[in-house]
Amino acid sequence: MTKDSKLPTPLLPLNKVKLVLKELLDIQQLTKTPSVYSVAMDHLDY
Repeated sequence: MTKDSKLPTPLLPLNKVKLVLKELLDIQQLTKTPSVYSVAMDHLDY
């Protein structure tokens, strides 16, 4: 994380956020804290 955050990063935000969210959701599911996971799944209708 450099201080060049003003540079445009078109691909990084969405893809990176999706990957991080997926990892966090998987971790929550594994650690038996599926509150956010279940809520997200309910809203996404998976």
